Amino acid sequence: MQNTRATATIIAFSDEVVVHAVESCSFNRLVQLRPEIGSRFLHFVCSFISKRISLRDRAESQEEREASDLMEHPLYENITRWTVYPSTSSNITHEIDGPLPTEEDEEENMLKNSRNYLSAFSFSTYPVVQDGLREGHPICDKYRAVFMEKRAIVVIADGCNWGDPPRIAAEEAKDAFVRYMLNHHADIQDVQYAACLVLRAISMANHSILRDKNPEIQKVGTTTLLGGILLEMVEELPSTPSSLLSPRSTSIPSLPFEDASQNGPPG
Repeated sequence: MQNTRATATIIAFSDEVVVHAVESCSFNRLVQLRPEIGSRFLHFVCSFISKRISLRDRAESQEEREASDLMEHPLYENITRWTVYPSTSSNITHEIDGPLPTEEDEEENMLKNSRNYLSAFSFSTYPVVQDGLREGHPICDKYRAVFMEKRAIVVIADGCNWGDPPRIAAEEAKDAFVRYMLNHHADIQDVQYAACLVLRAISMANHSILRDKNPEIQKVGTTTLLGGILLEMVEELPSTPSSLLSPRSTSIPSLPFEDASQNGPPG
């Protein structure tokens, strides 16, 4: 702007950008008056650089990079780096996805796809109003579980309210979460990185709901989502895994893999 070398680079993603510049002398004076600001600023810079590095490490596709992170702060850094066994195969050994449109189809889906370690069934208790359909039809809750050798990706989405918008939101969020985890789970080497991917997959789920839609003129549904990945850990957990239960790490997405009962699918 002043025919001098640029001392900063700004990458803008929109046509209108507002930039606030603070002269170095003013900033240095501010740090002298309030020393704690210096450490906070350094923390911000380090967090920003860490985020850029993690984006590069994830090796995302161009389409995936279009999704913005819902959380700026890397919450997964609070989770212990417990080592997990590497992925041996990404081949899907079993999958269950639902619910299906009618209660009869959903019951058949459960009986067909239940295993000794998994069973899923979604139904409504609302009264029947006409043609055998219940109030609130179709069900806006969605679930999906994908199993590979010693790994499993599981997600449940609960569309908020009735009708097509929340049903579509839950469906798109569920599939986007699973798709992202399938694309990147092979890179997981520890629990902390697994948490990083789970948080990113939630951002992908949110992005999928809004993609190619204009909330100003279209009714876009909302949904809650609970998703995670099951991994086999190398180390044994401590006898009292307090860090698993602490408020700062309740989103930990990994538990030890255990053999299921051989008594058939749960009732």
